[in-house]
Amino acid sequence: LGASFVSPFVGWKESAGEEISHMVEEIVTIYQNYAFKTEIIVAAVRNSRQIVEAAVAGADIVTASFDVYKEAFDNPWTTLGLKRFADSWDATPYE
Repeated sequence: LGASFVSPFVGWKESAGEEISHMVEEIVTIYQNYAFKTEIIVAAVRNSRQIVEAAVAGADIVTASFDVYKEAFDNPWTTLGLKRFADSWDATPYE
């Protein structure tokens, strides 16, 4: 019963001046309170902060441009960690 998906367009709402910081959290809570199986697709995400807020709130899916995803995952510590891992892997002897 009910919708399979709900999709708040957070980027559009924030651009229109609406406060969105707790919106996804409230939607998740409502669906959990009533045991709906509806998946929450947070859409029109425009920056990495919105990705983090959606993930922390419990969104099932986030839609964003590739540039926004790159921004979200472009962390100097992650880059350093990946380089160290790759260097260690390359230095591992194998037959």
